[in-house]
Amino acid sequence: MDIDGIFSARGVLASRLPGFEFREEQRRMAWAVLDALSGEKHLIVEAGTGVGKSLAYLVPLCLWLREQDMPRAVVSTHTKALQKQLYEKELPFMKRHLFPGLRYALAFGSENYLCMKRLARTRQQGLFDVEEEDALSTLMEWTRQTATGLRSEVEVPPSMWQKVRREADLCRGKKCEYFGECFYQTARAIERKANIVISNHHLYFAHVASNCNVLPEAHYVVFDEAHEIESIASDYLGAEISDSGLRHLLDAILSARGRGLLMGLHWLSRAEFQRLSAIVDRARQRGEEFFQRLGRLLGDRRSMRLEGDHVLDGDLAGPLASLRNALEELADRAVDEEEQTETRALAHRCGGFGDHLETLLSRERDDFIYWISRNERTVRLSATPYRIADIMRENVFGPLSSAIVTSATLSMGGSFDFVKHRLGLDHAETAIFASPFDFRNQAMLFIPRSMPDPNAPGFAGAVAEQVEEILAASGGNVMVLFTSYQLMNDVYDMVNTEYTIYRQGDLDNFMLLEEFRNNQPSALFGTYTFWQGVDLPGDMLRCVVITRLPFAVPTDPVIEARFEKMRDEGRDPFMEFQVPSAVITFRQGFGRLIRSKRDRGVVAVLDPRILSRPYGRHFLSSLPEVEVVRDLGRAAVLLNQDI
Repeated sequence: MDIDGIFSARGVLASRLPGFEFREEQRRMAWAVLDALSGEKHLIVEAGTGVGKSLAYLVPLCLWLREQDMPRAVVSTHTKALQKQLYEKELPFMKRHLFPGLRYALAFGSENYLCMKRLARTRQQGLFDVEEEDALSTLMEWTRQTATGLRSEVEVPPSMWQKVRREADLCRGKKCEYFGECFYQTARAIERKANIVISNHHLYFAHVASNCNVLPEAHYVVFDEAHEIESIASDYLGAEISDSGLRHLLDAILSARGRGLLMGLHWLSRAEFQRLSAIVDRARQRGEEFFQRLGRLLGDRRSMRLEGDHVLDGDLAGPLASLRNALEELADRAVDEEEQTETRALAHRCGGFGDHLETLLSRERDDFIYWISRNERTVRLSATPYRIADIMRENVFGPLSSAIVTSATLSMGGSFDFVKHRLGLDHAETAIFASPFDFRNQAMLFIPRSMPDPNAPGFAGAVAEQVEEILAASGGNVMVLFTSYQLMNDVYDMVNTEYTIYRQGDLDNFMLLEEFRNNQPSALFGTYTFWQGVDLPGDMLRCVVITRLPFAVPTDPVIEARFEKMRDEGRDPFMEFQVPSAVITFRQGFGRLIRSKRDRGVVAVLDPRILSRPYGRHFLSSLPEVEVVRDLGRAAVLLNQDI
């Protein structure tokens, strides 16, 4: 059985997969993937919506693995929705109808698993808080029913889960009395036997950053939704400390509520306990002062770069070193191996935090960007590489026999130069397989005749007016995509409509989508999270509104520093980075609309720069052939067609 025998109009898929339609693009992509695997080459492949890229890489991957006597491959995705689709739909079908010997597994980070030992120890030592009693009952009932021990199956407070989740450095492995019933070890055993391990980008780059100690060894990797891997890899290949991270570390040793390691060391003398408690208090006080100084340095900003004239006081390092030494001494005196493991692990964490602190304060590496940021609850000090291309080339793609890097949006104007340069894939082969959908008849691009510049004071009001008119014309079922929470909230406050508006942030993203799906006609307002990975086929979505062209914020510390580096090299950061990056995101947003051959609808772009600025042609030329209209009445004809 070969690619043609599987994908042809009378092949296996046509006879066994309900609703299968022969797509020449899918067949050709499958051959390209098989060629890359057999030739041990890296391949960047863009597959438009509707190509069916999941099967187009899974089938040749399985054919190749079978030919090689089933070694292992990893498929890494960005969204949980795609992970679930691969694990619950595509792979079971392939095992049933094509590859009966196929073994596959879904991988999660170890912190997603319940640790039975930590649960027992936490209960034994009375470390659950009074307000957690109801949640504890829920947790205990769940432990008697769960087969996986995964966090996603149970609703308990994050603070409680931190006390019972698996922590890698606290794990005693086969020496643990609960090893035989350990959820994580069971999952790892399944992964080690699997031919295909379904991961996600965060877990995969945590694997790379840990010297490949997270996932089973694999020499073939498929990166699906690959337009996201640069930003995720940058996070994992740098360094970071935060006030919340320090609090969690110190609370694990001794919390203000009288919980933590030291409370369980009953052999400590009163004098020793007081001495150690004082060291913890000093580290906590110095930490609070340190991060408060960072907060004052930020002022009203959410983020800022640290440059030569910013001097940070590192007096947190001393207490952390003292705490590490004290814990090492305690570990030598521990009464049992379990106590010793926990004490050494916390000593190691203190040392790791101190090492990161030293790295961040010294700012010795000139190939890193140093910056401060904060959200509602956390202040962070971070270091991010200027470029990850060299790191990716050496540490990610270099060790692999073959990598398939795929997405619906990786090229600009038919060229992969941008993504090849950013990811260190200069010598990779490339291929584009266009969407089989008839965009000329299924979709329109509506660009209003008169909209103010996005930086003009009246832009939010003009967007609100357009959204009102589009909702009226479409009868609801509209998703409005924003590039900032500020604009989203301003427009939300201004829009006057009979339709319910579901706004990102009012519910968690999963619940928000469910409410939108189940309560139509309505509208959904979202920022970057909703530009990709959202699948609303048929009548659920009649119109996608793109409020602004999705340029990266030039004042973001990492973007700002990378732009400066490019200018120093005599390059144009706007045309070499801003435009290509924005075009890829723009295409993702456009791609939310047409998800099947039956879909009809309109994409509205409210940013006039797509027509008024020279760079606008790059956005327009990146789209499939589609009619552009300037009058909403013309677009309303398509909006009101039955789907």
